Amino acid sequence: MSFWRYLGESVVFVPSSVLHSVFILAILLTWGAALVGKIEIQPAFTLCILWIFIFYSKIHYGYHLMIFSLLIPWALPDPKRLAGLGGIGFFLILIHRMWRDNSMLQNNLIQLAFATIMWLYWICWASVIINNRDNNFSERKDCSQTTLLVVSWFTVICIVYYLQSMVRIMLR
Repeated sequence: MSFWRYLGESVVFVPSSVLHSVFILAILLTWGAALVGKIEIQPAFTLCILWIFIFYSKIHYGYHLMIFSLLIPWALPDPKRLAGLGGIGFFLILIHRMWRDNSMLQNNLIQLAFATIMWLYWICWASVIINNRDNNFSERKDCSQTTLLVVSWFTVICIVYYLQSMVRIMLR
């Protein structure tokens, strides 16, 4: 469920018409900047997809997983950014399964906290893309052996979790 839904249920309601207007304005400004050469086409396209996740009011956790294929090229030069992308993907899978399985954590404030984490994460990615609007991927950053070890173990844990989930689904 979207950040805006839980914000509306827990704190203050922002009308969909306002959010949709801001969303359309963000897309128009992004493509306007692309037309005048302020931003390259690939970053503009990726930003337009991110605007959906930032401003659209009816998006749920499962949709957040779709953005990863667009963000991987932006994360590759920086191992920590790539690990963060993997970590947030795992976080999203857990949240989505919790939401779908009617978990005990169906409290609106807890869901708002999770949705806020995702919303802020997408805003951070939008700023990364805006800062790299010339489509010049930064030089590869050095990665310590500790970071490689953490990323490797994290990858193994994600694969094991995925396989466990698949077996669970098949045995139903």
